[in-house]
Amino acid sequence: MLKKDVIWGYLSQFLQYSSALLVLPVLLRALSSFELGIWYVFMAISALIMMLDMGLSPTLARNISYIMSGAKQLLPNGHSILDKLSVGVIDYQLLTSVVQTSRKIFFILASLGFLLLATFGTYFIFFLTPHGGDRQIIFSAWGIFAVSTVINLYFKYYTPLLQGQGLFAKFYKASSVANLSFIIVTALLVTFDFGLIGVSLGFLSSTIVSRILSWHYLRKEGFFLLLQIEGAEKYKRYEIFNVLWHNAWRLGVGVICAFLIQRASILLSSVYLGLVTTAAYAMTLQVFSAILSVASVAFNIHQPQLARLKIAGEQKNMQKLILKSSVSILSVYVFGALVVVFFGNDIISEIGSKTELLPVALLIWVAIMLMLELIHSTAATIITIGNQVPFVGSSIVSGIAVLLISLLGLHYGNLDIYWLIGVQFTVQLLYNNWKWPYVVYVDIFSNKQRVAC
Repeated sequence: MLKKDVIWGYLSQFLQYSSALLVLPVLLRALSSFELGIWYVFMAISALIMMLDMGLSPTLARNISYIMSGAKQLLPNGHSILDKLSVGVIDYQLLTSVVQTSRKIFFILASLGFLLLATFGTYFIFFLTPHGGDRQIIFSAWGIFAVSTVINLYFKYYTPLLQGQGLFAKFYKASSVANLSFIIVTALLVTFDFGLIGVSLGFLSSTIVSRILSWHYLRKEGFFLLLQIEGAEKYKRYEIFNVLWHNAWRLGVGVICAFLIQRASILLSSVYLGLVTTAAYAMTLQVFSAILSVASVAFNIHQPQLARLKIAGEQKNMQKLILKSSVSILSVYVFGALVVVFFGNDIISEIGSKTELLPVALLIWVAIMLMLELIHSTAATIITIGNQVPFVGSSIVSGIAVLLISLLGLHYGNLDIYWLIGVQFTVQLLYNNWKWPYVVYVDIFSNKQRVAC
């Protein structure tokens, strides 16, 4: 089963992160660098809004894994160790309470997301776009894109429901088909001169397809039916919320700070360096993010298994699985990064693009920076499998430092893209890049007592 999950996982991640690249030849002929820059700003704002879940998605997936493994109670910190008789015996009352609570939470978050997109998001797009006929087109595209983002946020809880049960093949199938719909719809509409509106409609189609298929797979597995039959609610929602929220908000802070570190630079670039420079920078990040995500597939698929090994106390098996996943992650990333560094701009030029990747020196710098990010974010995820989130403080300090130092350099020093990349690289290297891999080593691979975080 895992082999099938891995195959679908790689296909899904390839389509998800290469979908924009696969339609890029069409986009680059149909959209100006300004319009392409606006599209990347759309995506950055969407990423910011999706962080409203404040870490609930991975927290929910982890706790669903605990329940499906036989846990009879969920703890704010840590986890209970199961006896042999409890393994695999599902408490459907607990499961129902968690699902119902999650639905309520994501409805509230989606409503808040809609308000933020309609107000602050719209104002930011207004600020970036010039007066004239193009503004109407841009705002029409923005309206469609904003609706897609709200739908995505509301139904986001479907993803951890699939992942928590270990249904990764189903999850990745839904993602694969959704990304194919983005490629096909976008390519057709842009070819027929729908421009930026066509790209937004492609994004909307992908969102709808993804959520419908996720619902279909959950229903097909009998998940909703089991909850109705055996899941009479026993646990109070506020108790479940308190358990989920205890570590979710910490993960959420980490995600927001990761955005400040890795993606807020796109918004800063759009304001201070212009949309043409932003297009090159954002496209570079997109390409490397695609490689990073494909590299992480094997590890992501094994997370429910790692959670089961954790609550079963099987330390040796955890070590083997982590080492196996780590080798896979680094091998795939290094290979992909080398292709981009040595051949990326040549490939882009062959397409006939009006927008290029960053120069080779910066590509090498970004490749190394994101490899270190990949290593320490994987280590941080391993730590959270034990239902511990010790990296909140360092995430806050790093995120604020990157944002403020970047902003000061751009505003008062008239510095360029080298400054944005250099600030992120330096701040992360000072602590996060080495700290969390070291904590994982001490906790899982050595006999030393855990280092204070």
